Amino acid sequence: MDSVPTEQEAIKLAKEIRHIHSQGGFHNRNWVSNSTAVLKALQSTPTEELSMNLNVELSTEKVLGMWWCTPLDSLTFKITSDRNQRQILFDSKRPTKREVLRVMMTIFDPLGLIACLLMYVKILVQEIWRSKIDWDDEIKDEEYHKWLKWTYHLSKIEELRIPRCYVSSDWGSEIQLHIFVDASENGFAAVAYIRNLKNELTETALIGAKTRVAPLKALTIPRLELQAALLGARFAKSIIDSHGITFKSRYFWSDSKTVLCWLRSDHRRYRQYVAFRVSEILELTDVTEWRWIPTHMNVADEATKWQRPPELKSTSRWFNGPTFLKSTIDEWPQEVIVGSTIEELKTHFVSVHNIGQENIFRSHEISTWRKLLRSTAYALRFVNNTSTRRNKTLKVSGPLLRSELQSAENALVREAQKCVYAEEIADLTMNRGVERSSPLFNLNPFLDENHIIRANAFL
Repeated sequence: MDSVPTEQEAIKLAKEIRHIHSQGGFHNRNWVSNSTAVLKALQSTPTEELSMNLNVELSTEKVLGMWWCTPLDSLTFKITSDRNQRQILFDSKRPTKREVLRVMMTIFDPLGLIACLLMYVKILVQEIWRSKIDWDDEIKDEEYHKWLKWTYHLSKIEELRIPRCYVSSDWGSEIQLHIFVDASENGFAAVAYIRNLKNELTETALIGAKTRVAPLKALTIPRLELQAALLGARFAKSIIDSHGITFKSRYFWSDSKTVLCWLRSDHRRYRQYVAFRVSEILELTDVTEWRWIPTHMNVADEATKWQRPPELKSTSRWFNGPTFLKSTIDEWPQEVIVGSTIEELKTHFVSVHNIGQENIFRSHEISTWRKLLRSTAYALRFVNNTSTRRNKTLKVSGPLLRSELQSAENALVREAQKCVYAEEIADLTMNRGVERSSPLFNLNPFLDENHIIRANAFL
C-alpha cells in the first residue's frame, strides 16, 4: 500500500514494483486504486477489468481490515453477514453475554473513526459484566433496552462514507493538530483533528480517537479527566510519530479546570496518582499547549456521554471537529484564569479547616477533664464575644451554658484527632476515602456535622 500525489507517480511506482517482482518470477495482478487512469495503465489481462467497475458496492475493497470504497476514495464499514448475528442485531433477538461481546468484536475500527458509537457498547459490556450473569445467559431487561438503542444506530454505519484524504487539495502554509479530551463516570476519550490553512481556506478532518472504559473500581471525575488528558498526550505522540506531516502547532483542549490547574502547578505537591500522570503529560506536551473549552463545545463529549445519539454523517461535528476550528484564533474559546485547587494535595500542603477555633488553650497544663472542659468553654466564649460587634450579636456572660460546654468538648476532640489522624481528616474533608494503610480504613470513617471523625463499622 502506498499513496502518492499524482497519477503519473502512482503508475511509475507500480510499474517499477511489477518489474522487480517479475525478475523473480512473481507476477502482480488485481491492482486496486482510486484512479481509473492508474488501473488502465496497469491492466495486463482481461480479468483485471473487474477492478475498474465504478459500482460502489462492487468496488469496495477490504484493505488491512478496513473497507475502502475506491470510486469515492472513502472508508466505510460493513456489518457482519453472519445469519445468527444479523438476527441478534436486526430481528430483536435477545442476545447472551457471549453474543454481545462477539458482535462488538466483529466491528473493526483501528483508527477510532466511530469511537463515539463503539464506546456505548463497551460501557454496556461492562454493565453486563457487573450483572454477574453467565456467558450463555440472556442479558437482563435494562441492558437489553440499551442494546436495542445501540443496534438501531449501528444499522446506519453502512451508509457512512469517510474521506480517506484529510484535505481536498494540497497542504497549506500551516498545519495544526488539535486534541480534545473528556471524561465521565463511565469512561474517558481523546479525539484528534487536523486543521489545514491554505490561503483563506480552512479545512478540518478527523484523524482518529481513543476511548477507554472507566475501571470497575470507582475513580473521581477529576482523576478520570486526568486520565483523559494523559490519553490525549500519548495519542498526539503516536500521531506525530506515524505521520509524515510536520505540524506547526499543537492544541490540547479540556473542559476540566482542575486538570489545567494541576498542569500549571508544581505537580510534586500532589499525591502520587496525580503527580506521576502530570509529570508524563508535561514530558509529552508543553503546558502552554493546553487550553480550556466549554463542555458544550468539547467534541470528545460525544464519546463519553450519550446525552443525544451520535450523528453518523460525514458532515457531522464528530468527523469535522467543532465549528470554531473553521474560524480565526480570535473567535476560539477564550483562555480562562485557573486558580488553585486543594484536590489531591498532599496532606502537609492541606490546610485542614476545622469548625471552631484554633487551640488557644494549653491542655497539657490542666490535670482534670472537668477543669479542661470549663477552661476551654470560657476561652471559646471570650473569642466569640470579641466578634460580637462584627457579627452584630449580644455578648454572653454568667454561668456556662450546656451548648458552650458541648462546643468545648467538640473542640477538644477535634484537636486530639487532628494530632493523630491529620491525613485522614484531610482525605475526608475533600470527600475522599481514607488510604488502605490507615488504621481507620476498616471502620469506614466519616466526618459528622461537627467535623469529628465517626465510624460506621460494627465490631
